[in-house]
Amino acid sequence: MCQFVIAMKEIAAINLRYALAEVSTHGDKDAIRRALDHVREAESFLQIALMDMGEYSTEPTIAMAAE
Repeated sequence: MCQFVIAMKEIAAINLRYALAEVSTHGDKDAIRRALDHVREAESFLQIALMDMGEYSTEPTIAMAAE
């Protein structure tokens, strides 16, 4: 696996950890909003990794569902 894809996955994992920390630590409405932002950002990095691997997700994304 190329270094680019590994980096994208690592950045996504960091964003998911931030999302978990927001919800675990605070848990209020603002924290949940921030957590969702982190989840959307993680999803974006994973979509980029998929595209780099030559795959395109046909699944609806979190960002699409928010629109």
